[in-house]
Amino acid sequence: MKRLIYRDNIFYISDDISDKQGKTRKTKYKASLTNLPHQYFRDYVVVYGRLHCPYCIKTLELLKDVKKSLFVEIDTEPHDLFDKSKLLELLHDDIGNHSTVPIVYDKGRFIGGSSDVEKLYSK
Repeated sequence: MKRLIYRDNIFYISDDISDKQGKTRKTKYKASLTNLPHQYFRDYVVVYGRLHCPYCIKTLELLKDVKKSLFVEIDTEPHDLFDKSKLLELLHDDIGNHSTVPIVYDKGRFIGGSSDVEKLYSK
């Protein structure tokens, strides 16, 4: 799974979420209130979550074989987009009362959280 990383006002994509020193490449992606990662990376499964959350870890494990998947860590920079409460507010029209992480989109469409991913992707 790839990871979206924000550093010095530039977004990078890492090749492997588990390798902090892994290869990264600069992207043309510019985050905004109307261009969130699940909207820009529409051909990916996009997971908003926290690396220390057990449900997020379970979801990442279920999606490890999905070639086009991207993890976006919340409560990180830029805070005007990725603070959990702000993100929930921005995504409310899509996710309704869903208020926990992970928040998972597949091809730009909200599919749910950890248990929903388990139903769709478990073997």
